[in-house]
Amino acid sequence: MKNRTSNYCIGRALSLLCMLAISITARAEIPGLELNVVKLYAKQAQISTPDGDSLRIWGFADSPDGPAQYPGPTIIVNEGDMVEITVYNVDVPQPVSLVFPGQANISKTCDIGVLTPSGCHGTFAEGANVVAADNGVQSITYTFTATRPGTFLYESGENPQIQVDMGLAGALIVRPQTPATRVDAGGGLVYNDPATAYDKEYLFFMSEMDPKLHYLAENNALDQWDNASYKSVLFFFNGRNAPDTLAPHFVPELPHQPYGSLVTMFPGQRVLLRVINIGRNQHPLHTHGNHFRQVGRDGFPLNAAVGDYTQNVFPGSTADLIFEWTGKNMGWDIYNPESPHACVDTVNNRTGVVGDLDGYDDNSWEWCADHGKTMPVVLPENQDLGFGGFYGGSPYLGDMGTLPVGEGGLNPNGGMVFMWHSHSERELTNNNIYPGGMLTMMIVNRRQ
Repeated sequence: MKNRTSNYCIGRALSLLCMLAISITARAEIPGLELNVVKLYAKQAQISTPDGDSLRIWGFADSPDGPAQYPGPTIIVNEGDMVEITVYNVDVPQPVSLVFPGQANISKTCDIGVLTPSGCHGTFAEGANVVAADNGVQSITYTFTATRPGTFLYESGENPQIQVDMGLAGALIVRPQTPATRVDAGGGLVYNDPATAYDKEYLFFMSEMDPKLHYLAENNALDQWDNASYKSVLFFFNGRNAPDTLAPHFVPELPHQPYGSLVTMFPGQRVLLRVINIGRNQHPLHTHGNHFRQVGRDGFPLNAAVGDYTQNVFPGSTADLIFEWTGKNMGWDIYNPESPHACVDTVNNRTGVVGDLDGYDDNSWEWCADHGKTMPVVLPENQDLGFGGFYGGSPYLGDMGTLPVGEGGLNPNGGMVFMWHSHSERELTNNNIYPGGMLTMMIVNRRQ
């Protein structure tokens, strides 16, 4: 099943992207387990990739009967919480344990009730039918206090060169105690600092695979694996390759890959990107449309935010990036100047202070200095244009134009669409088939 024609890729893209019409207007959250007491079950499963393959993974489920996930369930807790995470091994043919980079004073309790700071030792209960979680015990409970906010990860501590690549890893988010200061509902702070305020947040969990390892795992032949021969040819955002990255969360076509990575926003919103790399190589995340501000790294706030348009994320590291798009100083009205609309600046939407002028319309975030200006480009007639699926027929935000039959359709709100992707060309392929890999879209929609 490895070889695949481009027509197959296009068909898969269209079948999944047709769901965008009902997904791009919804306010996005990072889906996960907002619990400080969590149970994880290590299981085997098959995931599909857009190059036509079906690969064996080892993933964590959040219930005994639930599906294994790639990546594992995102765990979301609050600063100061006492966190308790128990891992069980259902059918992974190796012992499984957990490590939590960035967390301190972690204690381990074995299923036989022995508390030790360094390890667990025990035997199966009589009649047990599971593989050891670690050193012969059926389960291990890890306990620690989430002492500082930020973006972290968790992963298996057993044979990580195999088990992490197979999928036994996930995100751990610790929210700060300081309440949110932003006006938009659902926002918050990355750290206990108003400068890290955001309105929406997205997870970018980056990984890669060498399918050979997964074929050997499927055929119980991991003793033949040569780690020195590893060569990644599949690259993932949130456990999916493009174009699957654009499908909404929890689509039935991808039962073991529940997390999408399509980003939607309104002008003036601050979007937090929680970026994690559990792969073997560094991955350069590139954002079109504007620079971002890096406000944290590896769970530590930066004293001064760093602005850039490409974030090199190193293996095992995390980064917190805040992206904002306003259309300021574009030189033309981002809304169609021929359609009735006003630009009234009386309230600063960032703080809610009446009379604190900031240059933007109070509701739409239009930059008033450009109000009424036409775009200084004359578009060709339709017969001279090539149409992409995201083109709505007009260059103006929220404006729809006339398109030929069968063209467009992936952008029903007339948003401005920017590609976000890895800045390494080979990471934009699925087994050397372009486009694919670490590629998604960011859509700026007009405020209603």
